[in-house]
Parts: sequence; C-alpha cells; structure tokens
Amino acid sequence: MKSSRRHPFRRWFRLFLVLLILTTVGVSAAVSGLLAYLGTLPPIEALQDYSPPQVTRVVDRTGRVEIARFKRENRVVVALDEIPQVLIQAFLAAEDEHFYEHFGIDFRAVLRALLVNLRHRRIVEGASTIALQLPRNIQETTRERIWKRKLRDAVLALQIERRYSKDQILEFYLNQVYLGSGAYGVKAAARTYFNKDDLHDLALAECALLAGLPRAPSLYSPLRNRDRAKRRRDWVLGRMLDANHIDREVYEKTRREPVRLHPPQLERNRAPYFVEDLKQWLVRDPEFSHEALHRDGYVIRSTLDVQFQEICDEELRAGLREAELKWQQRKVLQLSEDERAHQAPRPGEIRLAEITAVASESLTVRLGGYRGAIALPERLPYYQPDKILISGNLIDVRVGHVDNAAGRFEGELFDTAPIQGAAVVLAARTGEILALSGGYDFYDAATNGQWNRATQAERQAGSCFKPFVYALALESGLTPASVFNDEPVRFPNGYAPKNYERTHFGPTTLEVALEHSRNVVTVLLYQHLLDALGARLVKEQIEAFDVVGRTSWRIAPSDVTVALGSLGITPLELATAYIPFVNQGVALEPICVREVTDADYRPLRRFRPAEKVLLSPATAFQLTHMLRAAVRDGTGRPVHRYFAEQSEREPKRLIPDIGGKTGTTNDCTDAWFAGFTPELVVVVYMGFDSPRTLGPQMTGSYVAAPTWCRIVDRILHTRKDWQRGFAEPPGIEYADVDAGTGLAVAKGQPGVSENVLRRVPFKRGEVPVSSAR
Repeated sequence: MKSSRRHPFRRWFRLFLVLLILTTVGVSAAVSGLLAYLGTLPPIEALQDYSPPQVTRVVDRTGRVEIARFKRENRVVVALDEIPQVLIQAFLAAEDEHFYEHFGIDFRAVLRALLVNLRHRRIVEGASTIALQLPRNIQETTRERIWKRKLRDAVLALQIERRYSKDQILEFYLNQVYLGSGAYGVKAAARTYFNKDDLHDLALAECALLAGLPRAPSLYSPLRNRDRAKRRRDWVLGRMLDANHIDREVYEKTRREPVRLHPPQLERNRAPYFVEDLKQWLVRDPEFSHEALHRDGYVIRSTLDVQFQEICDEELRAGLREAELKWQQRKVLQLSEDERAHQAPRPGEIRLAEITAVASESLTVRLGGYRGAIALPERLPYYQPDKILISGNLIDVRVGHVDNAAGRFEGELFDTAPIQGAAVVLAARTGEILALSGGYDFYDAATNGQWNRATQAERQAGSCFKPFVYALALESGLTPASVFNDEPVRFPNGYAPKNYERTHFGPTTLEVALEHSRNVVTVLLYQHLLDALGARLVKEQIEAFDVVGRTSWRIAPSDVTVALGSLGITPLELATAYIPFVNQGVALEPICVREVTDADYRPLRRFRPAEKVLLSPATAFQLTHMLRAAVRDGTGRPVHRYFAEQSEREPKRLIPDIGGKTGTTNDCTDAWFAGFTPELVVVVYMGFDSPRTLGPQMTGSYVAAPTWCRIVDRILHTRKDWQRGFAEPPGIEYADVDAGTGLAVAKGQPGVSENVLRRVPFKRGEVPVSSAR
C-alpha cells in the first residue's frame, strides 16, 4: 500500500522537473534571442551625436540678407527654450499627454486605445509616445514585421528614457518630426505654412494646427485640405482644453477661427547664377562636398552685393531687349548687302524675308517675288515678339518646299532662341565677385536659362584681348610711344590682317593702336614679341592672365590671330584678367565666399584670394592710361559721351576715371565691353548661344557698351566716396608725344603733326628724345 502511494508522486515530480527544464531552456532561449536582437539595434548613444540634416543659408556680403538655401531636408534646428510653451503644450496634448509622467511607454494610453479599438472593431486610436516615435523619425524605415518593429521601438524608447532627460527628448522630437510639405521640425514648418521665422509669433490656432500634423502630415496638410486640417486642429484644441492648457472661452474663440495660411513665395534664389557658381566653387574645396552643403547647416557669407546684383540683372535684361531691337533694325542693312536679295528662294536656304501679314500660328512673307507661309513655334524666340513680328519687318526664315509655278514657298523661322548675355562685377582690389548675371532668366528652361554664360560660355573676346598683348610689350621694354607701321602685310600662311576701317594708317604709336583697336599693328606687335622673346615665353606670360583656371586658355603661339582675340574666354575670366591693370600689376583669383560658419555662427573657414604678380606697377599704370585714352578718344567713346552727359546733368557729381576696351568678333558674332574704375572691373557680353552674326555694325561699342554704362552708372550712385583717380606708382615721368613719330615734343614746337598725345606716362629713363633735336 505504501509503495503504491509513492508511485504517482514520483511521476508528478518527474513531470515537474521536465517542465522546469523546458521552461528554463525556453526562457534562456528567449532571453538569448532578445539579447541577440538588442545587439542588432543601433547604439542609443548615436542619438546624442545625431545631427539631423539642416538647411545651409547663403547670405550677402553684409551677412544680413539671405539670398539662397541649400537643403536635403527643410529643417532648422532650434533649442527647446526658444520654443514657446503654447506650442509645446499643443504637441504634448496631441501626441503624449502624460509625457512627463511615464517612462517611455504610457500604459494608460495603451489600455484606453485597446478599449476604443475593441469597441470600434478596428484601429482608430494609437498609444504611441514621443519616445516611441523618436526612433522611427531618426532611423531609416525597414521592412521588418510590425511586431518586430514595435518591439524594437519599445526597447529603444526605454533606453532613450533612461539616458536622456525629458527636455532633451522633447527637443530631439520637435526638431526631428516630419510635418508635411517638406518641413522637418517646428521651425521649418512655421515658415512653410505661416512664413514665420520666430516661433513666438505663432498664434494658438497655428500651434494647434502644427501639432495635429505628425499623425498623418499629408492627410491633414492645410495646403491640401483646409477643412480636414481645421477638424484636426480643433481636435488638438479640445485635447488642450481637457489638459487645462486653455480655458473654455479661449477654446471656443479659437475654434471659430478659419485656417489662415501665409506660405512664403516659391523659393527662388535672389542671385541664381551667382549662387550656382558659388556652390560649384565651394565643392571644389576638399572641406565642402555637395552632400555637406545640403546637410550641415552652414551659414555662407558670400561676396555678393545685393544692390549691385539687382542692378546687373535689371540692366542686362533691359540691354538684351534693346539689343534685340537693334538687331532687328540692322536687318535692312544686312539685306542690302545680300547678293541674293532679289533671287527666288531655294529649299534649305536661310534668307531674310519681309513680313506682310501676322496670324496667331503663322506669318505671311515676301521673298524674291515669292509669297511664303512661315509656321510659328508655340514659344516665340524673342523677348518682345510684338515688336519683331510686325508687317514690314524683315525676318530670318529657313526655306522649305518651293512651288515655282505658283510663286509660293513654305518655311519656318530660322530664329530659335533670343540674344543672350552676361555681366560680371568684381572688386578690383580684393577679387571679390560683387555681382554676376549669366543670362536673361535662370528659370526659363526654354532659353537654356540655367547655362551660366558668365562662367561657362567660352567666346572669342575680340579686341578685349588686345590689352594682354600690349601689357607684355610694355613689360618687355616697349613704350606707349613705340611705333609700328600700319601697312598691308601677308604672313607665310596667307593670312593678311585688316583693320575694321578697311584701310591703313602708316606709322602708329602703340597708344594710338590700342586706342583705336588697330588690328594690323596689334598683329605686327605680337609677331615682334614672338621674335624677341620666343614663342614659349610669350605663351606663358599671356596665359598667366588666366587666373581663374577653370577652362584654361589654350594659346597656339604660332597663330597670330590670338592677338586679335580668337581665343575662347568666359566673361568672368576676362574680368579677372583685367584686375592687374587696376591693381598695380597684381592678379587676384576671384572669390565668391568671404566666410563659412556653422549654424551658430562659429567660424569654420575664411577665404582670401590667391595673388600673383604679373606686371610691374609702372606697366600696369601705363596700360591703364592707354585704356583710359581708348574710352576718351577711341572705340570706347560712347562710354565717355554717356558719362559726360551724366556730369552735365549732375554738375556736382564726381565720376571716377574710366578705362576699358570694346570687343567685336568676326561678322559681329560676339559683342563685349570690358572696363574699369579705380575700384571696379565690369564686363558685359552679348551674343547668341549658338554663334551667329548679330548683324552689320553690331559692335561692342554699339551693343554691349550702353548696358555697361547703365550698370556702372547705377552702381556709382550707391556711394559718394568712390576713389576718383588711379594711383600713380613711383618712377613715372610724363611727356607729350608726336603721334606720327613717337618722339617727345615741346610745348609750341613747330613741325609736328596735329595729333599730339598729351601727358603720356613713361617709366623713368624711357621718355623718347625730342623731335626738336
């Protein structure tokens, strides 16, 4: 009997031992699995070092005017003590009412959500806390199962609560949470929806609206559905009322308010061509990658003068419209020079035709006795089509099918894009880019707007290139009074340079040759330098003027047409290359950034231009004198006349001395004016993107110089303390020179030509002998 009673006990005891072992193994496995899973989670310390992507701001040279933003995410990090209490209360009421009471998981909210969801038999309410949401906002979304993600979030939430204070967690969250329309964090959202940079300017209704967005930013976006956004906002107000953050009167009053939005205007850089060049300039520096500029929240203090930039943009656009009308007017002269003017049209020809009628989709034209129908594109390639496409005007057409029997033809406009241009303003003493316009409209894709002609358009500079040849001549021992014989010349390869005037002028001093842009003397001078100095040295010394170095001047020294500007060069390169003439012979690499700081304005990097001595101060001063003469008496006379008229209108105004050079390439394809004052270097370029003639006599002085004058005139009006004259270096001596012989003349000396060059500067010991001896 006794034995039979012990038998069931042993059985239960063995069963208990088995269950205990299985439970121990199961718990151990579960704990091991949990520990292994926890090992796959990111270390919570990463939150402390986490730096969310921030907006990089580009400001003007004063640091006061924002001109652009770079961003991967639209976010501006703000400290918790800069966030108003009412905004914090709104978010806590909507997202985590017991935030300061729980330890990361709100079991009261969990129970409430469970009961509500059971009652509705679907998920209508959640119990997520701010600590639970934070890991999801910071880490990349994964495709793991829901239970696994919930477990991960819970574990991380507990770790976050253990390591960080409640205020730290709240600050992380309010800067990280996505609030729709590309805005991350409350600071960016306030600007996105209400155009408010100071969070303390937010009204209660606005705070409640923002607090209602985290659950479903797209669904509740006021930019998409104001009624739904209002219902969500009012729900947040109700939660704030329940939490005693507001009273019943405030609740009712605010609930009656409509949703009022004030989104900022579509972000457009105030200086898009300048900003794009700045971005490319910075990323060439190893410290600043493209990714960093869009992530690290820098404050970039640029060199841009906002007022100068606005002047450049306005006057370049006005000048291009003016050039378009001049181009149209020149077509009469162009037609008179066309030998085919009265011939019948042939398929494939590009011809000038007279407009006889204008319809919405086509033109009727007359050409060589034939009547033509010209189809118009949807986007007309003119700034002012109402002034171009009118009866009686001439228009370039491409001839298509020709019906000789009927005297009719079909065709299309040859014009595909308007005249374009660029303008650059540099500080002559620092190399800073003060303004840069690279086209008519950066945002017009139809006209290749984002192609920056100021920095990317390599165009022949024409006579604007000549000063580099003359600078080398003066540096090598010649003087402004050195004489070359302007006469017909032909080189072994058959090339025969011709002057613009299609005539020759005999013995000519270098000053007169540069003043009047004489091609023959310039080519002879270049050949003289090749013979005297050697091709390699000439190439090296002229290429040294290319301090920008982005495209690299490629000079073939045996090609004497280089002296006449056949080399491709950008407007920024040309403007930079003129700096040594004004800056005592010292070249400066152009810069567009003065300083980069972090978001809290702690300096990270300051920029200074690289310097290179190219000319002696005396040579630079001599060349400046010659280019002033070119403006006063030579091809730049329209500039002198313009400012003389301004002086007559404003007698008390002091206008600085001005030097400069016009540039016109073969067939008037490109038009330039490059000029300077003692403090500024300014270049204006105009031409078609696909090179073609601008028309007869469309020279730099006629097309580009007027725009240059208006830009400089308006810039000079911004200050009254401009330096008026160019600084004279030591060792300069002056003499009057007979322009026909290059010899010095005494006052009243008989037997000299009528043309006497007054006060020509010479280096000490280089004054020519007097012709009176």
